[in-house]
Amino acid sequence: MAKDPIPPAEDAGSSGGKILLLVGLVLGVIGGAGGGYIFFQSAEKVLDNGEQEVVVETKPEVPEQLINLDFDRINVPVYVSRDGRRRYLGNYFVDLRFQFTNEEKKVQVDRQKDRLRHNLLSAISNADLSVEGSDGQIDLDHLREVLIARSESVVGNDMIYDIVILQAVRLNH
Repeated sequence: MAKDPIPPAEDAGSSGGKILLLVGLVLGVIGGAGGGYIFFQSAEKVLDNGEQEVVVETKPEVPEQLINLDFDRINVPVYVSRDGRRRYLGNYFVDLRFQFTNEEKKVQVDRQKDRLRHNLLSAISNADLSVEGSDGQIDLDHLREVLIARSESVVGNDMIYDIVILQAVRLNH
């Protein structure tokens, strides 16, 4: 009994696999070209006379020299709201820097510093500043938004360029 040599197996799925690969490749190239076309068309506008206007997004310019006014150790009580109840978790002491584009605006705000501090404390006490699901972590971005909104309501719009939170230190009760 001699063993018959096994003939090499033919790749039954090789032609189907090649076709599937080729179709996938063609669809990928078409999809990539279409996506690129849409991307680049959104950045250009065609004017009535046939010229193209390129739209470039620019960031607002930061003045070369900003004038600072610091508020040290603003007390920020932290509460967490759960089931319609507020629970006191502790305090943060926050150091703030108000930034201005010119000295006149700084002087006007500095004259109202005590009134501004009172209004900031009032706004902070009434705002829910804790990060959702955390145990007392403060949401610094939300705090900044609250501070800017309240500051503008006290001293007027376009007086303060920005408010920077320099430091936030938590003290537990």
